[in-house]
Amino acid sequence: MGSLLKRSLFSALLVVLPHSALALSWQEGWELVAKAQAGDAQVTRALIEAYNQGDAEAGAAIGILYLNGITYPRDLAKARSYLEWARGKGSGWASAVLALIYLNGYGVPADSKRGFSLLEEAGSRGYPGGRALQALNAYVEAHSTGQFNTEAVASAARRAVELAKTGDPISLSVLARFHLVGVPTAGVPQDWAKARALWEEAMNKGYLLAGNFLVPMYYYGYGGPADQAKAIALAKQLVGMGPQPTSFLATAYYFGVAGEPKDPKKACDLASQSRAYVQGMAIYGLCLLDGHLPGGRAQGYAWLLKAAAGGNDLAKSLAPEWEGRLSRAEIEEAKRLLPNLR
Repeated sequence: MGSLLKRSLFSALLVVLPHSALALSWQEGWELVAKAQAGDAQVTRALIEAYNQGDAEAGAAIGILYLNGITYPRDLAKARSYLEWARGKGSGWASAVLALIYLNGYGVPADSKRGFSLLEEAGSRGYPGGRALQALNAYVEAHSTGQFNTEAVASAARRAVELAKTGDPISLSVLARFHLVGVPTAGVPQDWAKARALWEEAMNKGYLLAGNFLVPMYYYGYGGPADQAKAIALAKQLVGMGPQPTSFLATAYYFGVAGEPKDPKKACDLASQSRAYVQGMAIYGLCLLDGHLPGGRAQGYAWLLKAAAGGNDLAKSLAPEWEGRLSRAEIEEAKRLLPNLR
């Protein structure tokens, strides 16, 4: 009887749930997150009922809905509360999402020690997304020490390929990161179109944080056609979830793109919040250069140079133009300031 009810939950969702927990899998949990975000109110009610009966993955799914802010208004405190409850009941899925919250500082001070501990826990509990994020961290550590072509990097990329075969959206997003940079020794070519497609698949499966990578791809046309309106609409969904979306909203308000009115004050406030990311650096630099923020043109040009050095297309296109408009003294001052910008 229980299995029949469970199958009905995932098809029509027109069931009266039993009083025992349904023991959803993480695969079913992601499927229900995606359906709930598509507007299926029956799914949302079913998740709440399953959570009330003690189902760990239902609690994790509700936490993700509060994190994503689509089905419910974003509430990071509620998201953590549901995810911690689910983690306490053994959910590796919840452990991995909590790791992302602590590693990125979503609603809490960033805490890499706790984040990496949670990733280890997620992996030990068998959740592929936890293992995929561990593989990504191994790559980042190797890359940061200049070990670009080591077996550690190739091994991390190969693990990402295998884990993505599970269909887990966090694992798909990690594999997209490897396709963004390319690891030929692991049979993972640099392929921005593939990366874009993987991030879109991950987001469609309920992993909204994959949209952080899609915003710049849509805005600049990396791996596919440019669509600034789509980029800014996605940035609005993600604002507050890292500097990338905030920096592109700043761009929209600064230049008046994607149907947004020009609003330098709003743009510069957002740029000040997101200057840890290269797009935010570029807009912050322009705010200083154009006199919308105090600090002077030399400092503004220094921020523009920093963004250009980080590979930002906007900064690379505007830096030569500004060099011609500045005095030699301002340029020299900018170069002096550049190494110490924070």
